[in-house]
Amino acid sequence: MNSIDAYFIDLDGTFVDIGHFNASFANYQAVKLAQSRKQRVIFSTGRNMTFNTMKILAKSNVDSAIFLNGAIIMIEGKIVKSLPIENKEIELLNEYLMNKKGVFVVINSAINKKIHSGKVWMFPLFLLVKMRLFSMKHLNTLYPTVFKYTLGSVKQKRILKIYEELKQMNLDLSITTSYKDKVIEITHKSATKGYATSYVLEQLKINKDNAVHIGDSMNDFSTKNYVSRLICMGDGNQSLMEKSDYIGPSHKKGGVAKIITNYSEFVRKK
Repeated sequence: MNSIDAYFIDLDGTFVDIGHFNASFANYQAVKLAQSRKQRVIFSTGRNMTFNTMKILAKSNVDSAIFLNGAIIMIEGKIVKSLPIENKEIELLNEYLMNKKGVFVVINSAINKKIHSGKVWMFPLFLLVKMRLFSMKHLNTLYPTVFKYTLGSVKQKRILKIYEELKQMNLDLSITTSYKDKVIEITHKSATKGYATSYVLEQLKINKDNAVHIGDSMNDFSTKNYVSRLICMGDGNQSLMEKSDYIGPSHKKGGVAKIITNYSEFVRKK
């Protein structure tokens, strides 16, 4: 078994195991343990560089991360790469979404700021939870730079139908799912966790045979050929479990810590 020089760790559904905003003491301690072993920890997430996300990085003493599924890459505290979606693809996506009902759209993972929907009658409901809701037509005017589209719906069947429709459009984009296929994430064709992982490993001069990725969603699957092992959390996406090298414990109650703390034993048992 190769030694581990780098752990790439997803946040939501993986490292973040207390609600949607924080991680357990055990997970933070596991990161600290890895760092004491001279192992790099790189967070790899669909999140943007929000206050809460950066707070998690600071608390973990992690200075390298993949944001927005690879659309933004930070190494040792510096943004080294960004891949916005090209205008021609934005136009095609906006045209497709303009008349879609029952779907919510968030740009650049800024969910606490703006949400777009085709259902105008729902605007007052979003005001109650302090979200700013806009119609789909505002997708064309509010964003000078777009790194990521996030599509959600109260009906999973609708999301899966939209996912298939988008795939059939043959867009020059990366289209994947998260949150157990309840959400669609769309980024630049080269903005995937897999490509981003390869880039980070190259910059840090770490061999992929000495790297591991831990995640829970299909947006983590793109890393499979860029690390030695892809580990899916035990309560993660069923499709990812079937494609992963190992299945870990549930992410709850320090699941990531259980993997990192006893990694060699964990792998040996599988």
